[in-house]
Amino acid sequence: MKCTTISKTAIIEFSKQTSVPFLSQIDSINSIINNFNKDKEIINECSIRVHRKIDEKNKLIEELDKEIERVHKELKALKIKDDKKQKIFSFLNQKYKSYMKRLKYNVTQDTFIDENKYIPYHDGASVFDHESGGLLECMQISYLAAILSNRNKGYAVGHPGLLLLDSLSKYLGTIKPEYHQEQEQGEERINDPEMYEEIYNILIELSSNN
Repeated sequence: MKCTTISKTAIIEFSKQTSVPFLSQIDSINSIINNFNKDKEIINECSIRVHRKIDEKNKLIEELDKEIERVHKELKALKIKDDKKQKIFSFLNQKYKSYMKRLKYNVTQDTFIDENKYIPYHDGASVFDHESGGLLECMQISYLAAILSNRNKGYAVGHPGLLLLDSLSKYLGTIKPEYHQEQEQGEERINDPEMYEEIYNILIELSSNN
């Protein structure tokens, strides 16, 4: 009976409304702490994502650096090739003009080998635009002779050093007159003995050097 009374008394005492000092302040602080913890979790998650992105970007930067290095090497190689190309064409043009002079043609800046089309020009017109048979033959011989001379300088390693020519006498004034009467009027022959003798001298020189 006594125990029952004690229990009832305890229940009554615990059932009474207790007054906790600064309860509202404590609740506010707890709320702030909870919000802070949530924000911290969000920040931590964002930080992890940011670090992942940074790692991805760093890897991308490394790959781009390697690509830039590769491109720089290619550009350097292209520059070397371009420099070599300039040397080759400089020599080609020099020899081409030299051979054209030997064949008694006036040589100006309009007599050259085009660097992009690889076609010989004289007086600003390409070998495909001239109509004079004699001039065409001299342009072609000078062009081919320049290439063979280029080989001797080590600029045309893959060239076999072989030159095949057909019907050289067609425009050299060495065949019968009646044959020339059948040719078109635009096909001009070379009637200068010194000129076509020089052609053979050029061919003999090329044969000796290749």
